[in-house]
Amino acid sequence: HPESRRRVVIPYHRKDLPQGTLREILRQAGLNMEELERFNEKE
Repeated sequence: HPESRRRVVIPYHRKDLPQGTLREILRQAGLNMEELERFNEKE
């Protein structure tokens, strides 16, 4: 997260992440789905 400088370990594998796992990663990072979508739009 740009303001808090938190780090979250994200599992890497070739499958889609379950929705609950994604939500937990975002929660730990201090982000929400809207912020993730905005980040993806920049790429």
